[in-house]
Amino acid sequence: MRVLVGDETGLLKSIALEKKEQIILSTGTKSQCRSHGIQHMCWHKADQNPTQACNSIVLARANGYIENLTVRHERLSECIPNWTSEIEEGKCVGLDIIRDKGSVLHATDSGIVSEYNPSTNQLGNVIKLSERIECMRLEPQKDAQSVQRHFAIGGKEVDAQIWSLETQQIVFRAKNVPFDKLQLRVPVWVKDIEFLSQGNSNGHRLVVGTGYHRIRLYDTNTQRRPIQSIDFGDHPINALCVDPNGLHVYAADTTGCLDVLDLRTLKHLGRFLGPDGAIRSLSRHPTLPYLAAVGLDRMVHVFDINARTCQHSIYAKQRLNTVLFCDEGIVQHVEDSTRPGKKQKIENSQTEMKEFDEEDEEDEEAYEGLELSEIEGNSTDQDLDNADDDVLDSDFDSN
Repeated sequence: MRVLVGDETGLLKSIALEKKEQIILSTGTKSQCRSHGIQHMCWHKADQNPTQACNSIVLARANGYIENLTVRHERLSECIPNWTSEIEEGKCVGLDIIRDKGSVLHATDSGIVSEYNPSTNQLGNVIKLSERIECMRLEPQKDAQSVQRHFAIGGKEVDAQIWSLETQQIVFRAKNVPFDKLQLRVPVWVKDIEFLSQGNSNGHRLVVGTGYHRIRLYDTNTQRRPIQSIDFGDHPINALCVDPNGLHVYAADTTGCLDVLDLRTLKHLGRFLGPDGAIRSLSRHPTLPYLAAVGLDRMVHVFDINARTCQHSIYAKQRLNTVLFCDEGIVQHVEDSTRPGKKQKIENSQTEMKEFDEEDEEDEEAYEGLELSEIEGNSTDQDLDNADDDVLDSDFDSN
């Protein structure tokens, strides 16, 4: 499996999870600084071919530039973007591809939503909102023939809204929940927003995570207020990720808590343990049951969503802003004992052991020879002593 991560200093990395191998893919023409930081990424599939492997992305930088890069897991001296364009300087709060048109939808925190067509290198629709926003999401494509003409936004004191790209008008504006039990107004702070599958509804369905640790569900065909709302945890919800089956949502907060909830009842199903800092981005594998999370702890955490266990945890050195899961499957990584370096090392070690054994044999032979010579020397000395004693005895008798 493989993930792509973008950090605060502008580096784009491809990480092979089984090998724990990191390759920097960002361009060599840009220096590593915060003004080039990668804030959002999304897949860009050529010719709108859903069966094509994910190998091209669009990323948004802090200086207002967007780039299209080919992201194969290869070591290159320099990675040149396929195209680059300056859209709008400011913090990017949303980036997506309008598949049927092949254009890029980009939004900044100042409330400017721009549509850029890379084939003509021109800006299309530019919508200037009157409020500052913190998130933007484009409606998903239902099938290859469907069109994407609506996007959702939200922010601090900006409740969930749905806009039309064609008319540049609001088609849905959420209404705040009633006053609390103390008859005080409930503040609004939309931190992240995601579209859900329509299901039996004739309108749009949304899930919203707020800075006041609330998760809300909206159905534009039913009412303007949330159809379901719960208080979840004690910290702001930073990121949401909807499961492809449309039944579960993963919610991450500013303290590293990552939880899964049932979208039908908003019941808490469990928690993923591992992250230590604020989680900024989540990404679900397109086909396999794995979820990636990145944030301030500089680690890439990959979880098995069935067992809710951390399968991979890789240190990426910089604080991470965004992550994308590639559609590659699991690769069995086995140490290759036939590699030249390893083979040479084994041969050298065997040669050393052989030489060591030969030296031991020579030492043993020399030691055995030394013992024999000592024994013979001792016996000769003893015979001489005995002979001297006999001579002395004979002299004494004669006297």
